[in-house]
This record gives sequence, structure tokens and C-alpha cells, in this order.
Amino acid sequence: MSPTTMVSECNGTNTTLPFLNINSCDIPNQIDPTAMVDLAEHRNQDKISIAAAPDYLSTRVFLSQANNLQSKEKVVCDYGISSITPKFSTLALDWSVVANEISCKVLPSATIGEMWYGMNSYSEVGQGEEKILYGIKNSLDRNYLAQAKATNMLDIECLSEVTSINQLVDPVTDEVSYRIIVNKIDENKVDAPQQIIYEAKNVILSAGSMHSARLLLESANSPSCTDITKPGLPSLSPYVGKLWGQNGDLFATQLCNEPVRPANGGPGSAECDFQFGDDPKTYLKENNASPFTKMVVYPVWYEESVSIQNTLMMGVCQNTAPGQFVKQADGSYQLSYPQTIEANGKFEGGMGDSINTAINTLNAWKAANTAGVDPTKLAQFKGYQGPLHCSTNTKRTLTGNSAAENEHFDVAYGMTPHPLGGCVLGKACDSYGRVKSANGDVVKGLYVIDGSLIPGSTGACTPAWTIAAVAEYCMAEISSELTTSRGCSK
Repeated sequence: MSPTTMVSECNGTNTTLPFLNINSCDIPNQIDPTAMVDLAEHRNQDKISIAAAPDYLSTRVFLSQANNLQSKEKVVCDYGISSITPKFSTLALDWSVVANEISCKVLPSATIGEMWYGMNSYSEVGQGEEKILYGIKNSLDRNYLAQAKATNMLDIECLSEVTSINQLVDPVTDEVSYRIIVNKIDENKVDAPQQIIYEAKNVILSAGSMHSARLLLESANSPSCTDITKPGLPSLSPYVGKLWGQNGDLFATQLCNEPVRPANGGPGSAECDFQFGDDPKTYLKENNASPFTKMVVYPVWYEESVSIQNTLMMGVCQNTAPGQFVKQADGSYQLSYPQTIEANGKFEGGMGDSINTAINTLNAWKAANTAGVDPTKLAQFKGYQGPLHCSTNTKRTLTGNSAAENEHFDVAYGMTPHPLGGCVLGKACDSYGRVKSANGDVVKGLYVIDGSLIPGSTGACTPAWTIAAVAEYCMAEISSELTTSRGCSK
């Protein structure tokens, strides 16, 4: 009989339930009671419809526009769309927290657009008005880490940066162990970290696709902390640091001819799936465009205009993972990703396939919802299409020139909240996350268990559950190999 896992528990929940008329106390509390104060005493007893709340105006407008496009058969046909599926987002979230934010039982976070900042709504309780956090996300601190912490076999060291991993081989027994060098950061003396040395029989890297491969490469190509004539790690597979991708992600901003309150209502609450053509592979090759894309409306807390709608779009590219980590002059490794080029109205290379479908989708959306609208009813700003540019502040730049061309949407790429790859299964690692050496053998005691194992894309969807499933799959195989760690020194 298979054990109950975090993934199977999430798959068994009805994530659309909170958008109906419900009593927030009827929503199962997803927060581990050992890690968080129970919400029961703070739950209201009134019926609440989250989707009908003022904070979720953007959700209602988005779904209305999606349904409007779906109903216009000519537009759908003209843009080659084979299916449109608008729906509430399926995410691992505790919507009882949002219900309590809306009913003023806790101070707001998710409902005011703090999507990228933890979304820690809180309540001041007790005589000392202690702040108790209630995050909406079913994040690692609420599930895997909470369960591990409950075993009393886990220590979590915050403000700690691993700088190198060094393999040690006993000259007598040939026993392999590892020495990990860590900088412990003092908040009051950030430029003078304390060095801590850990020793262990096994090292599992879960630093994410932005750091696991980088740490391996830098350690394997730098002198060992015990013998400067040797590298810290043996020569690794040439695939380490390769096959990195950004999940086909891009940001799209659209203009609406009605208020949408874009700064409120989070996190992603509604989405729309689009499919193109009859055969996905043929469509991708013949059109240099993703055969499907997912469009998710999300809040931007600093947004000043009331009529701008922000969406995250996810597609697929023919080359899902063209990025790699490249050695720099100072010995560090940094990510390199091929440039996306625009030619004759089409995008090529890099994110090209995903961008082409996104623009086609947004044009269809415009044709159904804002084409022909009096331009004075739309915010005046220059449409932008290109790499996501750096900004020195959070203020959106609107043009003051009423004669400026009024675009209905812009597209920004070259960013992702879902980086994947760098230590891919079957390439840099074996089928269970064991790191491979240059000759293809497994490096004893060295593992990668995170999004680095996935080659650049999870098929136009949020990769969190896929990463969790892959991690559980790998751990089920390797757990019997893991031995007790040795300890640490300062």
C-alpha cells in the first residue's frame, strides 16, 4: 500500500470550494497545528463568497473577459484557437486565511497583493498583542519542513550561505565524507560572516535550479579546503549546469475599459488555458509557437492605474532548456541564456515559441474585449515588448502625450518565478538524483533533490507539485543509503 504523501493529499482537495458561498470555518485548515496556532478561534460564522469580495474584482473581470472570448466563435477561429478553458486557479492554498482577511478577522496580506512577499496575514492575539502569522501558501515551512521538524532530527540554520562542498576520502578505508563550508551571516555585521564547517557522510543539494548546479560546478573547479592541489569535488558530468530553462514564463499587461483593481486580490486566483491546432507537435514546429498557453491573473501591489490587468503566461518552447551555467573570470559560475530575437514580427530563439503564442492569444483577447473601444477609455501608455527591463522604482511610467500610440497590451520576458534544470535526471544525475561523475559513475553520497532535476519546463503549469512528486520519488529510492552525519565545527 502506498504511503500518504503531501502530493496525494493536495490532489485530494477541492480547491474551487472557497470561491462558493461558504462558511470559513468549514474550510479544512491546511496549516500544521504543531507549527501554527489553530485558526478556529479567529474564524467568522458568516457566509462569505471570496470571489464576490471587492478585493477580487480583477478575478471577476478576468473570467468575464475569458468567457466573452470563448463565446465569439469567429475570433476564436481567426486566431487558430482550438479550445479555451477559463477556471479558478488550482493551487495549494489555505483560502480560510483569505476568508478571514476579507471578514477583518486578521490583518490583510494576500488580499492587498503581497504575492511575492510571503503573504503573511496576521492577527494580534494575547495580552502582549503577539503577532501570529497565517500565510495562505501551503509552503515548505507548513508541510515538509514542519513534518521533518516534528521528528526532532532537523535543524534549520537561517542566514547561512554554503560557499563550497569538499569531498574527503580516508586514505586507509577509502571511506567518503564531505566537508561543507558555510558563512553564517550576522544581521548586524553582514560584511563579517562567521565561518562554520560541517562534516557529513551524505550531502543533498536542494538549493534550487539557480544554485545547486552552481555550487557543484564551483566546488568541482576550485581547490579543496584540505588540499589546494586537488579540486573540492571530483570531475562531474558535463551535463551539470546545462539544460536550464524558465518554464516558458513571461509577463503580460493588458488594458481594460473598466476598473479591475489590479493591486488587490491574491495570489493567482483565476486562469485560462488555451490550446492551438489539432496536433501539438505539428503546431509547434510549423508555427514556431507553443501549442498551448496558460494565462493567470495576479495582483501587483504597487499598481497605480485601476484599469491595468497583470497576467503571468506559461507556454512551451521547442528547446525547453537552452540555458547553462558558464564559468566567469573570477572562478564563479553564472547563468547564460540565449537571446530572444524579433524578426519580421516573429520571435526566434530563447523564449520565441512561448512569446509568439502569447502575443497571438493577447491579440485574440483584445479583439474580443477591447478592440474598437474609445481610446480615451484606456490608460495612455506605450506598449512594451521585449526583455523585462530593470527599474529603479516601482512606479509604472505612463506617457503624458495624448497623441502617443495606445497599445492594448505589453509583453515582458527574460524572467521567471519557475526556474528549472541544471542537474537533470538521467543526465547530470541518475534516475534518482545521485550526482554523476565525468565518467558516468555515481559520486557516492552526493545528491540533488529539487527543481534542478527537471529539464526546463513542466508543460505550461506551475512546477511546485511536479517538483514535490519528483523529490518524493527520488527519496523513496535513496533514503536507505543515507547515513548519520558527523556534526559541525566553528
